[in-house]
Amino acid sequence: MSESAKYVGQVDEELHDVYVCYSGLEARRITGILEQFGVESLIRDRSVSDFPTPNNLESRQIIAAYPGQEDAARNIILQAIKDEVISRDGHLVG
Repeated sequence: MSESAKYVGQVDEELHDVYVCYSGLEARRITGILEQFGVESLIRDRSVSDFPTPNNLESRQIIAAYPGQEDAARNIILQAIKDEVISRDGHLVG
C-alpha cells in the first residue's frame, strides 16, 4: 500500500472528502492512482459492519485529499471512471 493511503479512525480535519466508494479494494486502487499523479490522499473507513452485505452499501470508504488538491483528485477520479479503471459505483463529494 502506498505511504499516502492511510487508514484513520478519527476524522482528520485537515483533509477534505472527495469521493465515496463501497469497496476497500476500490478505495486502495483510487489512492494508488491519485498517488501516481502526486495527489496525497487517505481512506476513511466508515464501514458499519465487519460482515459483507449483498450490496456493500454498509462498507463506505471515503477518499480524502489535502486542501488545494481536492479538484485535482476529483478530476483524476472522474477520468479513471471514464477510462473504466475504477467502477461507477461510487460518487463525488463536495
